[in-house]
Amino acid sequence: MRYIAGGGERLECPYCKTKCLVSPSGALVRQEALKELDFAASLAPPKPRSVACGGCGANIVLPLQASSLPCPYCQNVLVAQSAMANNGSAPSALIPLQVDAAEAQHMFLEWLKSTPADVAQRQKAKRLAPVYFPYWTFDARVSGTYCVRIEREGENGRTETSTCTDSISKHFDDVLVPASESVPHALLYGLEPWHLDKLEPYRVEFVTGVPIENASLDLSRGRQLLEERIRQKTEDAIRKIPGVDDAKITSMDIQLDDVKFRHILLPLWVGSVERGDKEYPFVINGRSAEVRGEVPIAARDIVSLIVTLLKYALLIYLGFKVLGFLLFR
Repeated sequence: MRYIAGGGERLECPYCKTKCLVSPSGALVRQEALKELDFAASLAPPKPRSVACGGCGANIVLPLQASSLPCPYCQNVLVAQSAMANNGSAPSALIPLQVDAAEAQHMFLEWLKSTPADVAQRQKAKRLAPVYFPYWTFDARVSGTYCVRIEREGENGRTETSTCTDSISKHFDDVLVPASESVPHALLYGLEPWHLDKLEPYRVEFVTGVPIENASLDLSRGRQLLEERIRQKTEDAIRKIPGVDDAKITSMDIQLDDVKFRHILLPLWVGSVERGDKEYPFVINGRSAEVRGEVPIAARDIVSLIVTLLKYALLIYLGFKVLGFLLFR
């Protein structure tokens, strides 16, 4: 059976085309899958793993570096669930793929038409394929201080400068950090928001026929990327404070506390377009069909765009001239 993207969470047999619904998760399973883990506790030394032998029933402790081991009593091969690492690296939840291949191809072509790329680039995407992409999702409480410089024009016409220092305390929920660098993070951030209320507990039924990319960035690196995102989001929050929106932030000293995380999978369609010997990647949100990518633009594309803009500017200028002549003749 294969999962049908956009098929209302259904499975289909590729041979006889029989379809069936994915069975819903129980409340306890869902609660366990969607709960957030403590970041500090996840960095503690891993505990030994024990595996029950399916042959003789013995409970054998596996070395931390081993993923399989013969049972010393019956020689049955014991296999540890290596994906279930002690640092929480196993995906606990995912958003099911909703965009099928036809819609992904259509959205890519529509997006490409809106770019300055020439007609020759408006073609089928190269290697357009679905993938469940690994993400860390973090919760964190941020506290600290910031200083801003405010410049205003005084009564004498001179610019007056003042500084303001204040504290900030804010809670951030479900900040997404990609757990792999196979796709440029700037493109992935452009696909947000993901509406994580659509998360489902991880089940094999959802990923049949769709590749899963493993998390190649560990939690420590994820925490570093989280701090970068949190810093930017904190600056955005400060600029929304009345009276500070047009000020320059000169310093900011913040710290993250009570950090919690989850490892989840989000559905993407990935592909690329070519210009010459270089490939330009693009990604499609497998839930909303939002597209982001790097577009190959040649020099003639830029010249064509400038010429087009000049034509419009000339038409607008002539229009105002004609309007002025008719009104004031």
